[in-house]
Amino acid sequence: MNKLEILRDEPVYEGIIRNFYGQIDIALYFLSFIRSDPDETVHEIRKNMKRVRAIIKLLQYSLGRTGYVQENYYYRDIGRMLSPFRDKKVISDLAEKYSNKRFRGANMEALQSIAERYSQAHCRQINKLTGDHLIVEKVSILLEKGKKRFSQLLSAGIDINLIIDSYTKTYRQTCEVLIKVLQENEPHIKHELRKKAKYFWYQSQLLHNYYPAYFGLLNRQLEKVSDLLGAGHDLFSFQESLRKNGIKKETGDFYLNNLLVDINKYMAKHNISAIELVNKITVEDPGIFKSRIKQYLL
Repeated sequence: MNKLEILRDEPVYEGIIRNFYGQIDIALYFLSFIRSDPDETVHEIRKNMKRVRAIIKLLQYSLGRTGYVQENYYYRDIGRMLSPFRDKKVISDLAEKYSNKRFRGANMEALQSIAERYSQAHCRQINKLTGDHLIVEKVSILLEKGKKRFSQLLSAGIDINLIIDSYTKTYRQTCEVLIKVLQENEPHIKHELRKKAKYFWYQSQLLHNYYPAYFGLLNRQLEKVSDLLGAGHDLFSFQESLRKNGIKKETGDFYLNNLLVDINKYMAKHNISAIELVNKITVEDPGIFKSRIKQYLL
């Protein structure tokens, strides 16, 4: 049940509760495999936490300011507990990938050495995770507590009009970040666009069955945006790691510069395609968007 979806004819309250509980249960299920497949476990649980936060953002006006901030930060912090274990894996995989490519003036042995260094660092992180019962136990306890608390926070039910307001806010924020990207073109703003687009995607998955003709296309577009911006962000993280970890000493200026040029080329390709697609998705004024969504949901 990694796909978020309120079923046809399912009351919105029951659908959201079911999807929320489902994401927590999947995270707990993956947690039981932490020692046999730690990389996949960490990756899946982090995705579950992002889906949970997307649901919470969709409920922000139903939860109230205090409840929303508390729950959003709660699941953000659970994801952050696992972030270092995933980040090292991404860098290790990219270093290995680039060590097997042919670049102008490339010193393959040097980059393979760097790939091995990242791989060893990743292994140390994973050994720490699988050997530390406290981390696994803490994540499990936090997930169980959050699950029990959630239904109490929504004891008054859910107003579909507040859902529409929250969904429109996510759309508006995506529009606003896109404008910043077009004006400033900074990596951290592109990363923020990726996060906004991903929350917009997860929320759109939930609403799919209200009007499949529209939400089906939108979800396919947002999934592509997420993949493109994710690839661009991973390349940027790899590039920064190369700069910070002494690659120049091992490969020389010529190879480093050529490698960074190639990475920049791939980054630009991914980011330009994503930004063009987001621009198409967010062409409507938020007020017009909200009016149309009302027609679908009410």
